[in-house]
Amino acid sequence: MKIEVYMNYNRNASLALKRYKEVFQTEEPKIMYYKDMPGYLGPEGDKELVLHSLIRIGNIVFHASDTPSEGAYVKGNNISLMVACESVEEVERFYGGLKKNSKEHTTPTKTFFAKSYATVEDEFGIRWQFIYE
Repeated sequence: MKIEVYMNYNRNASLALKRYKEVFQTEEPKIMYYKDMPGYLGPEGDKELVLHSLIRIGNIVFHASDTPSEGAYVKGNNISLMVACESVEEVERFYGGLKKNSKEHTTPTKTFFAKSYATVEDEFGIRWQFIYE
């Protein structure tokens, strides 16, 4: 298991990733856009937004995405911890352990980008993402 940082942006993740690449002299970030989502039916203006990305700065993995037009971007609450799990069962175990007294967001499910993915905001206000790729 690895803990990674996940950052949400107000429709400017591409600019942020470009800046971080220049400042930290990293390799090119890996970026997936909303338009890359199979069967994308969202607003036309969101197609070029970042759905998911990865940039390595030193030994730390950072992920970033844009908040789409129907989302609620909240400055100061736009960072979460992402746990890169080793199995579907691990996603379910961690999610199950934190969902009590929490704000559930996404129950563990298979997606086009992961074998299992879940999110939860725990009772202490910390946002968690669990992913098994």
